[in-house]
Formats: sequence, structure tokens, C-alpha cells
Amino acid sequence: YGLFIRSLLALVVLGFVFIKILRKLDRPTLADSFKLAFPGFLGISLGGWGLQAGTPSVVAFLTNTTVIFTPLLGILFFKERLTRNLIAGVAIASIGVVILTNPLEGGFGWPETLVLLSAIVFALQIQLINVYTPRHDPGAVMAGMFFHFTWLSLLPLLFFRAGRGMLTPEFLIQVFQPLPEGRWIDRWAMTWSTLHLSLVAGIFVVWLWMRFQKEVPATRAALIYCMEPVFAAFTAWWILSEAMGWRKMASGAVLLLSNVVCEAFKPKSPDPAPGPAES
Repeated sequence: YGLFIRSLLALVVLGFVFIKILRKLDRPTLADSFKLAFPGFLGISLGGWGLQAGTPSVVAFLTNTTVIFTPLLGILFFKERLTRNLIAGVAIASIGVVILTNPLEGGFGWPETLVLLSAIVFALQIQLINVYTPRHDPGAVMAGMFFHFTWLSLLPLLFFRAGRGMLTPEFLIQVFQPLPEGRWIDRWAMTWSTLHLSLVAGIFVVWLWMRFQKEVPATRAALIYCMEPVFAAFTAWWILSEAMGWRKMASGAVLLLSNVVCEAFKPKSPDPAPGPAES
């Protein structure tokens, strides 16, 4: 339901504010954007089901194994060439993920299996982005993804009676009605978080994603995305006053180191051939 509301709101904003982007959404772009949106939708669904019953520490670890599966899929299916700095970055990032999540505390069952599958699907999506986005306008790909997210998330709601009940105006008003008391950030949490996820983390971030990921290897992109839990921990400490323990700080430092290693030791580009004036 949340994905449906966020995607629909993003489409409405694109239609009223960024109509030029929608005009670039031709059939080939719509088809290729589906190839990117469906793995994202499947990954969100599998991860959501697993999160409901899985062991938190193991689920958190498995969610971040995307950094491992992205290079594996790249080698097996996408002819990605892994340089030594990328291999070192993946190895260091894996250590950081283990420190952050401490997966040995929990067990492994069907919820964890679903989360593991979601990590593999997200790794596939990262690889596919580098295949399809160079062919199209990034804004059009973004709009196509939100279109597919909208109808893909609507279908389960229409299929189940409880889901159909969520589509009524009364339910929508109830969901976004502010809480009677508390801080404003808590009282209006559904409203501001939906706007943020639709506009900032939605339209703006997905456009950046579609525009710039193709400029770097997929494995390098996965390493950058590994920094997400670090930023999440910092934001929780800053806004929600959540404790920042040694595990979060140590893992953040290791994940940051993995990205520094990738940049500091990346192969140098060959010097360009001299022009006519230099020869």
C-alpha cells in the first residue's frame, strides 16, 4: 500500500510539474523501465515479507549482501571486469556489514530466505540499470519506473478484500490523520514521510540513480549503496536521538574505508593520444 501511494503521488507530481519528462516516455523506454522496476518491486515485496518474521540481525546482514551478489552476477552474466580495488572494496565492505549486523546472534529460516532472495534481486537490478539506462533519457526511465511501480503495487490490493478496503477515501484519511498528541514529527509522521519518500527519496533520488549510476561499474555502485545504513544510523542519532553504539561507529568506519580503497587504488586511465598540435 505504501509503495502504491508513493508511486502514484510521484506520477501526479511528474504530470503536473515535469510534463516534459512524461512526453519523452516512448514505448521502448516504457518496456526497458519495466525491466528495472519489476526487480525492484519483487525485491521490496520479498524483503517486506521476510522482515515481518525474520531475525532482525540476520535480516539486516542479508539485506546488505547485495554488495556480494552484485559482482557475482556481474562476473557470471554481465561480463563485468572486476579490478583489484573493487575486489578489495567488496571484501572490506563485507566485514563492515558483519560488524554492523552481528548475524551470528540469530537463526536462518524461510523469512531469512526471502530476504536473501530480495538481496539477489536488488543486485540484479543494479546490473540491469547499467545495461538499459544508457539507451534512454534518465527522466523518462524514472517516470516509467514509477508507472510500473504504481500498477504492480495496485494489483495485490485489488486482488484481496482487505486491499480493496485500503483504496477507499475513508481509509486514506484515517492513515494520514495526525496523532492527537506528541511532537509534530511524530504526529505528522505518515504525511511528511510519504512526501519525502515520493519527492525527495523518490523523484529526485531515482533521477540521480538513473542518470549517474551508468557512469560507474555496477559493483562500485553497490559499494556506494552499502553506505545507506551508515547514513541511516547517523540520521537516527541526529533526528531521533537514537544511541550511536560502538558497533555502528566501527561498521561505518569500515564501510567508509571500503569506498576510500576503491577510489584511492582504482586503475589510472590511459593518457589520451596527443592531438595534431602535440605530435
